[in-house]
Amino acid sequence: MRYGVLGPPSVWMEGDEQPVTAARDRVVLSVLLLRANRVVTAEELIDALWAHGPPPSARGQIQGCVHRVRRLLPDGTLRTRPPGYLLSVADDELDMLVFERLATQGRAAIAGGRLAAGVDLLRRALALWRGPALATVDSAAVRAEAARLDELRSAVWEDAIEAELRLGAKKDLVGELTTLVARHPLRERFRRQLMLALYRVGRQGEALAAYRDARQTLAEQLGVEPDPELAELHRKILRRDPALNAGTRAAATVPAQLPVDVRGFAGRRAELARLDAPLAEAGDPPDATFVAVITGTAGVGKTTLAVHWAHQVRDRFPDGQLHVDLRGFDPAGAALSASEAIGGFLAALGVPARRVPADLPGQVGLFRSTLAGRRILLVLDNARDAAQVRPLLPGAPGCAVVVTSRDQLTGLLTAEGAHLVGLDLLGADEARELLGRRLGPARVAAEPAAADEIVRSCAGLPLALAVAAARAATRPDFPLSVLVGELRDASRGLDADVRATFARSYQELAPATARMFRLLGLHPGPDISIAAAASLAGSATAAARQTLAELARAHLVTERSPGRFGCHDLLRAYAAELAGAVDPADRRETARRRMLDHYVHSADAADAALDPHRCPIGLDPPLAGVTVDRPSGYEDALAWLTAELAVLAGLPASGSDRHVWQLAWAYADFLYWRGLWHNLAAVSAAALAAARRAGSLLGQAHAHRGLAGADTSLGDHDAAHEHLRQALRLFEELDRPADQAHIHRNLAQVLEGLGRYGEALNHARRSHDLYLPIGDRIGQARALSMVGRLHALLGAHEEALTCCLEALDLQHELDDPRGKADAWDYLGYARHHLGDHGEAVACYEHALDLLRLLGDRSYETLVLNHLGEAHRALGDAPAARRVWGEALDILDQLGDPGAERIRAQLATLAADAP
Repeated sequence: MRYGVLGPPSVWMEGDEQPVTAARDRVVLSVLLLRANRVVTAEELIDALWAHGPPPSARGQIQGCVHRVRRLLPDGTLRTRPPGYLLSVADDELDMLVFERLATQGRAAIAGGRLAAGVDLLRRALALWRGPALATVDSAAVRAEAARLDELRSAVWEDAIEAELRLGAKKDLVGELTTLVARHPLRERFRRQLMLALYRVGRQGEALAAYRDARQTLAEQLGVEPDPELAELHRKILRRDPALNAGTRAAATVPAQLPVDVRGFAGRRAELARLDAPLAEAGDPPDATFVAVITGTAGVGKTTLAVHWAHQVRDRFPDGQLHVDLRGFDPAGAALSASEAIGGFLAALGVPARRVPADLPGQVGLFRSTLAGRRILLVLDNARDAAQVRPLLPGAPGCAVVVTSRDQLTGLLTAEGAHLVGLDLLGADEARELLGRRLGPARVAAEPAAADEIVRSCAGLPLALAVAAARAATRPDFPLSVLVGELRDASRGLDADVRATFARSYQELAPATARMFRLLGLHPGPDISIAAAASLAGSATAAARQTLAELARAHLVTERSPGRFGCHDLLRAYAAELAGAVDPADRRETARRRMLDHYVHSADAADAALDPHRCPIGLDPPLAGVTVDRPSGYEDALAWLTAELAVLAGLPASGSDRHVWQLAWAYADFLYWRGLWHNLAAVSAAALAAARRAGSLLGQAHAHRGLAGADTSLGDHDAAHEHLRQALRLFEELDRPADQAHIHRNLAQVLEGLGRYGEALNHARRSHDLYLPIGDRIGQARALSMVGRLHALLGAHEEALTCCLEALDLQHELDDPRGKADAWDYLGYARHHLGDHGEAVACYEHALDLLRLLGDRSYETLVLNHLGEAHRALGDAPAARRVWGEALDILDQLGDPGAERIRAQLATLAADAP
């Protein structure tokens, strides 16, 4: 049931609106809803219906209205309770109650500094409205209450927009605020917000015109001047006050990672109650971290229950919801480590990768510190044991965790006080309800005996029931008794009844579709793209798309996101078992090689789109039947590499050593630029071991370079230096001058980090000398920039200027915006230290233009810092304060510790002010 007063008074039963046509019935319903869960006297109803005195038949008419309203509602909902009537509704059934709760939570979140979470809650509250409160109701008493609700709506709207402006929102608000000002011309807060939103999108003239309109309207209608805040904003806009552009720094990210709630969820009422009760007892918010463990056999519906319940209680956790599949019982044996899970959570919470410690205890500490003071719901799905879960538990009150596992996780029950919810097989009634939700109640009711036999054959296992129902749904004209016979004939082995369900669906597949299902058992990742599936099967992508769609219709796979398919662990294990029984070993191996070729060649193409100037390694041609994804550009390449990141973790266990190191090479730049340095370290270590087993010197050299990149970013410059020395030795042995040149440039960067500028300069020069004979002009330009920078760091600013100008001349002829940004930055640094501060400012601004196009915010902060120093040297303290403020905003958003240095510089600037 749902009830509404935020719009015309309404009643919905199972999604269908119940008509309330009589005007007096609408008044009675409105009063009952406004006083929900309280007794409404007959006198109150009479006053609402007849403001100027009731007729003699008033009580009889009231009884008739109540009778008609009662017929719209479930039995027992509207009861006679002396001296009147009581309408009982749950808190989540009446939109007014939900609105007030969300508004209270949203305002509390904003008051606590959690602006993004607060905005989300307030916007969800506003989305409940369908028009003016209790529209269509003609009653003075009801309209007075409706006016209160409409006023509350406007106030919530003001609070939501205020918080969005503090977060830096701009253009999206102008249209909304224009409408709100027209609707509420005397609300000065809306007018103030419109002026600010207009100013922030560069429409200063319109912002000033909005003030003139406000002043005229207030004078004409109320005879007053604008309030002081509105007048002060007008003055700030006139003088272009820089503070008007500032949003809130380091706004908290609100993750929303819950999978889609299952359609047609059925049964499990007792289990839902066993989850609800202890959460309610824990308080709102929970006074300690709430932990619930859902246990049961494979396929019994643990994940479905956890996700469904999480959606029901998500409003209690306004700071977000986190979800992870821990893959504890993955058929490929690749359980997710606590470090990987925490890394994903921290990224979802907006923590930059550079802040994540290398060791697990440090990661756990950062994760718990990030959650402290926030109300977040975590769903930890498919856990192997308590040890896998324990590092992922928050350390402070306010959060809730629901864990699913085939193991009872006894350790969590005793040490962490977790609440156990054991999930058994579905009883006959709930299983029949689930079947009815999937096939329609009429079809099940028409053949009750056959439905009961299907329920029995599926052994109460929801997964098996879903597969059987999907099979029946594809043949709507066939009687259910036909499916019963097929299931009976297929029973054998495994859990015989469950196997029968899977087997019957499998046996009905077309040969190509059945083969695709078997081959999916060879895939190591949690899901697969159409191109990867086509490569496994050696088929065209159109054919693969069709077979995957047929498998989805049979409920043997699920399309988890557009173009990506996965299946339950039981079905993956069944598919792998079938592949071993049906497909010869040589054919399975060929399919596996096609899959690996797909990933290596597609990753290579994506990496080339990210960096067209890298050194290729000379891949062997892919096997016949391999489909290679070729991204169309930079963004497409990033999207492909991101989507396949989870698959990357499982490939080393299923691939040849050659594929392992080549895939690591292709992924290294992406992992480095994305800040996924722990992933880069793990992948590169696996690549080094694989290359050594394969006897590939080239693979070892690239793996050392990948490890050096990870070590440098994680702060271990000495280890990075050693890896680069090993890589250089191998590249020299292989006589690969281009790779040697890259390594010398990398060595220059690492040695600069160690403060060994003289040695770094020697490597930068050697890099340049190696690029010259092979004609790599981009390499030459980048190496020259590095030489110039190191000259500047050594105090040789004239030499630095010469090198940087030469590098910039080269860059003007080349399509290398990143290299050009380097050159402008280093040139500015040289000019600054030669005393030419005005030219330095121009150089830094050129670099910033390029970096903003590239979206490299981290490098942007370094150049902003340089620019601020140049402005200060020119005596322009306001300009220095402005650019350092910009740098500080970005550093705070990135969580970069360098923010403290900028704060210190701003403090010094303020202290030096006259």
